[in-house]
Amino acid sequence: MVDIHEFSTGIKAEIRSDGSWISLGFTGNYMNSTLASIPHEVSTAINNKLFSIEKILDNQPAIIARILETWCVVAIISKGKDDFDRNVEVYRYFLSEDTNSLWTILRLIKRVKDKYGIFPIFNPSHQRLVGKPTPCKPEKSPFGQVDNQTQQWLNSQSFPILIKPKKNYDLQTINYWASAKANAINQKISWAYNIEILSKPQEFILIQPATDEAFNRLKQTIFTPNISSSNDNRSNNKSNNENDGGSNNFKFRDIENAIDNLIQDNRISHQAIDIIAKALENKEINIQNWQKIFNKKGANMAIYNEIANEKIAKLLSIRAMIIPNTIKEFLSWLNKKDNQCFQNKSREFQLEFIEKFPKKQEELLEKKLMAGLNIMLPKLLKEEITPQYFTILLTGGGAWVTVKNHLIDQIKIDLEMIGEEGSEVDRKALNFGEIIWLKLIQEWDDLPEKPISYYKPFADLFYLIFEYKLAAYFCQVSYNYVMAEIFREANFKNKEVNLYGLTLKQKKKFFW
Repeated sequence: MVDIHEFSTGIKAEIRSDGSWISLGFTGNYMNSTLASIPHEVSTAINNKLFSIEKILDNQPAIIARILETWCVVAIISKGKDDFDRNVEVYRYFLSEDTNSLWTILRLIKRVKDKYGIFPIFNPSHQRLVGKPTPCKPEKSPFGQVDNQTQQWLNSQSFPILIKPKKNYDLQTINYWASAKANAINQKISWAYNIEILSKPQEFILIQPATDEAFNRLKQTIFTPNISSSNDNRSNNKSNNENDGGSNNFKFRDIENAIDNLIQDNRISHQAIDIIAKALENKEINIQNWQKIFNKKGANMAIYNEIANEKIAKLLSIRAMIIPNTIKEFLSWLNKKDNQCFQNKSREFQLEFIEKFPKKQEELLEKKLMAGLNIMLPKLLKEEITPQYFTILLTGGGAWVTVKNHLIDQIKIDLEMIGEEGSEVDRKALNFGEIIWLKLIQEWDDLPEKPISYYKPFADLFYLIFEYKLAAYFCQVSYNYVMAEIFREANFKNKEVNLYGLTLKQKKKFFW
């Protein structure tokens, strides 16, 4: 048997003689719960608005279903009234600690609806006790295997799929489609039914809006119009219906298909790479557009739900190369214990991506890669990431290794300038400016008497990536000495050497 738990929005309820109720206010806690405490992953998903709606119909509930890491959850959202006759939206959650039990929950909901003619919506009179879930016989999909025609239709749909409201499908059909699409793109099931306005529509695989107005609104919100460099409306209208493959004429679906091609095939196609390169060249495609595209492909869901497979490793690799400020998330994902097996695969993919990237747009990609490293350096110094994390980018092959020498050269140029001019250096002329070098510049005159421990992560990083002279420099800055091992690896001949205006002194004792 499968235990189906439940809990509901907590309110102070006034039950009237006819059985109806009004809310006298929210309690801040859940009520009618069969659980002593709400599972962390469920409460996190709720707090992150993955079950939130902003508007529903007056007389019909909205329903959201989602599989999390170890729980599957169905939320039924309905309207009630408070003591001032204002609308309140209340939630009743059904959940099971078995990710294969979504069909079982839906069967339970269907039995209630068939018997009473309404969905099991929020009702403060339906008291539930902790430790008393509803035991149900496990249910499987009533549809069997997805037929080829349905699968082809699902594959042709953008992500998330929007189902037109005029067709009144039942929850089982909605779940069947969402399940098939989720399996095809290696995601967890998530769908919304009879929705007016969702808080985070991009976080769903399939949505059926309640009205035509809601359908059009969601379509406009989720699917940004095609982008064209043309300035006149006639050209813009043309680009909505045509895609001639020109460097300044794109459909977002072309980019999405190119990403699908890159992450699903064993070999990277030049055509897919060309589409990505041309999209990078198009200034009208901004970071927000790219974020939407990758989220539609499941990047955010993979991070949030800790999904790990080879396709996700490739997807997050592309995202990190194109959207520099996602590198930290990428490294955190890649360093999770269960995901470390994908590090080499990610590096191999990155290297092939770089090698096949068109020479004409190569500089654009290099700027993206350098921007990512520039973002990570301050995070390293603030200890938001470890040197070991950073090392993944700069060793073992991969995209960022291709700009490693440029990074090192820029750092050396900055250190030479600081060494020559000290605290009087023109900070605006530095490659990395005050965001990296402010402490070094401000405390330069106090070196070596007062070491600057802030730069210890740099000493660690450069040692790990075999840049021993820079490692020695930042050891001297951070500790007021250089370990003998690093001195030897840096191939310094004397026990004291001058590097970038700083005297480095060897300490024989090995501390590394």
